[in-house]
This record gives sequence, structure tokens and C-alpha cells, in this order.
Amino acid sequence: MAHAPEDFAPWQLVYYYFNAWKRQDVFEIIQESLVQKTRLKQGKKEQPTVGIIDAESVKSTLVSSESRGL
Repeated sequence: MAHAPEDFAPWQLVYYYFNAWKRQDVFEIIQESLVQKTRLKQGKKEQPTVGIIDAESVKSTLVSSESRGL
């Protein structure tokens, strides 16, 4: 079984904060902020103006796999 480095806080404390931050969407907020900063640094707008979903790469679900075609 893997163990955290010895200089980490006890696992129970790490787990407590992980769960608290997950419930508060802290990780999503951090990721969104990093994406916005990266886009600005690349000379783009903070938010994309277009989204593309490639039907070939979307896994079929039970419902979507029942009927095919248009």
C-alpha cells in the first residue's frame, strides 16, 4: 500500500480538506482560472466562443446506441 511522504499531515487531515474542497468545487475553480490565464497568455479570449463535440469520439450509451443514423 502506498503511503504519503512523512512530511505530509496525517492522512485523515489531508482527506478532510480534500473532501471539503471537493464539495466547494475548489478544484474546478482552480482549473477554470488556469485555463483562463493560459488562454489570455496565448492572446485568446478568457472563454472560448465555440465548442465542438466530435460524434466519433463520444462513447455510445445504452440509449444512444439503440438508434443510429439521422
